[in-house]
Amino acid sequence: MRVFSSQVLLRKYHRWLGGVLALPGLFLFVSGLILQLRNHIPWLQPTLPDQPPVISTPVFVVDETKLLETINLSLPKAPILHTDINQIDIRPHKNLIRVRTKKYFEYQLSINPLKLLNHGPKYSTLVLSLHSGEYFGSAIKYFLFLPVSFLLLGLWISGVWLLLSVRRTASL
Repeated sequence: MRVFSSQVLLRKYHRWLGGVLALPGLFLFVSGLILQLRNHIPWLQPTLPDQPPVISTPVFVVDETKLLETINLSLPKAPILHTDINQIDIRPHKNLIRVRTKKYFEYQLSINPLKLLNHGPKYSTLVLSLHSGEYFGSAIKYFLFLPVSFLLLGLWISGVWLLLSVRRTASL
């Protein structure tokens, strides 16, 4: 009968866990790196145009119909509807309104005067939903991505433990 020490068992489980988590870990690491560099990768999101700031921030009401009219008049080949809008981001101090669609596209408009400045795909939102697991649904997010994250944390902790224990035994 073989007796295993705790170090041997820990090394064995660490190796197996590392093999099982290699692919999900690679997916999370690469998507995380892309998210870290999203402001430096031009195809991930449209660049913000230089806009003169608004000196005073007057009170204004965002009329979704006017926003859609401005976008659709500027881009008649790609009309968008009210149901296509996912988010409207208003930044009065930058004189900017961003309209984001459900299909990962962003339209940037100036507030005063209301005109289309820039448009393009916003894939950083897609990468973020892939990275968090939201893209695949809540079941996959909570029953695959969350456990993988905890297991990766455990892998990191066991790796540090093994590293420190090897250094401690080498110094003795």
